[in-house]
Amino acid sequence: MPKQYKELQKGDIFLPSNPIIASIFRVIDLAENTGYGFDNMFKGWRYLYTKDPVVFEGIDYYRIEFFFEVKVTENVPENRLERIKNIIYRDNKISIPKLAKEMKVNEKIIKRDIEKLRKLNKIRRIGPDKGGFWEILKNENQELK
Repeated sequence: MPKQYKELQKGDIFLPSNPIIASIFRVIDLAENTGYGFDNMFKGWRYLYTKDPVVFEGIDYYRIEFFFEVKVTENVPENRLERIKNIIYRDNKISIPKLAKEMKVNEKIIKRDIEKLRKLNKIRRIGPDKGGFWEILKNENQELK
C-alpha cells in the first residue's frame, strides 16, 4: 500500500525491495531515484503555472489533477501595433511579407493590424504596394487619402 502523500512530502526515501535491481534500472535510465517523482512534477508545473496540482489518494493509487490556465489575449495587442509603427519608422518601404517575417506572425495578422492603424489615423500608404512607402502620421487629425 502506498504512503500518504503528506508523508511523501516530508522527504522520506523509500528503500526498494531489491536494491540491486533498482540500482541497475537507474543506471540504464529505466528508473530514477525513488522519492523524487512528485517533487519534479510539481516543480515543473509551478514553473509554468500558478495553480498547484491537487493530489487525491486511493488505497493503491494516487490521482493528481493539473489545472491549465487559459490566457486570453486581445485580438490586436497594442504593443504589436507600436512595434509595427517602429519598424515602419525604421524602414518606410517595408513590405507586408517582410513585416510579418520580422514580427514572426502571419501576413493576415499584419494586414489586419495595418488596417487598424489606418483606421486609427496612425499610418497611411503613399503610392502602390510595389514602389510605394508608408507614412507615419504625426498628427492624428491628418486626413487619410
